[in-house]
Amino acid sequence: SLGNPTLQPYFSHNISGELRHTNRQKFSSMNLNFSIGFVQNPISSVTMMDNQNVTYTMPFNGPATKNASLNFTGNWPIARSNFSISTSTQVRGSNSSSFRAENMDMTKYFVNGNRSDFNYDLFLQEHPDLNSSKDFQRTDNNNVNFSERLTLTYRSDNFEFRLGGNTRYAKN
Repeated sequence: SLGNPTLQPYFSHNISGELRHTNRQKFSSMNLNFSIGFVQNPISSVTMMDNQNVTYTMPFNGPATKNASLNFTGNWPIARSNFSISTSTQVRGSNSSSFRAENMDMTKYFVNGNRSDFNYDLFLQEHPDLNSSKDFQRTDNNNVNFSERLTLTYRSDNFEFRLGGNTRYAKN
């Protein structure tokens, strides 16, 4: 693993909010949370494999990343009975990038063949922008997640019974 003395600080920008509604007469409630964000100069992983299959990793400032989420919860009684129904829904999305190079001649970056003395100046001179470098392949990681939980509840003075189910979906 190599360091990177040229890393720039990253900046995280986020906006979030929450809306709530409670009806005390009907004993119902709803809650909506949302957030949106992006990161400038995120720290991305760079993996380099030389022609002898030795792998090196280095942190690098990558392209901006984005994320968003939406969460909804609600609880409602069913008429004037001891039954109620509740839901919890979550939707999330994000993206990030990583870089990889294979069969790279790493020997020229080590001063006098010493693997503990890496020539960062030469490396960055030859690869100032990984997006446009012919040696590196960029991988974009786009993630979407969805989950839902639905519950039917019966409450009496002596016990509470719940019947529920949930589902999840994830795509990378």
